[in-house]
Amino acid sequence: MEGKKWIITLLSLAFLGACPPKRCPQAPPAAPPSVDQECAKLTPTEQKFAEQLSAVHRHIFCTQFTVMQRAEAMALYDPGKVSPDEAIEAVLKQARGQPPMPPPSQAKKPSLKIIK
Repeated sequence: MEGKKWIITLLSLAFLGACPPKRCPQAPPAAPPSVDQECAKLTPTEQKFAEQLSAVHRHIFCTQFTVMQRAEAMALYDPGKVSPDEAIEAVLKQARGQPPMPPPSQAKKPSLKIIK
């Protein structure tokens, strides 16, 4: 009786496609989409802007932003003052209803008061 259970278990595992981890062929990990694939539907100007973004911000810019949000991010970009990634963050914060933070160069430094 034990032999029949063992055979049924093995056949069930084979039918379901299960195999021991060291014996199973591993599929190579999927490569993340390239800039060309994610941003193919964008205008050449938007694609050029997207090339300057980090992978996370590029993905958001190319796949989740509306046309208006992309235009706003590109308008906020100011070399030396607001980086492309900072522009994306500002648009994201505005979309969430939070006031955008000023770029680091314009941020006020906290004043320390000594209380005695």
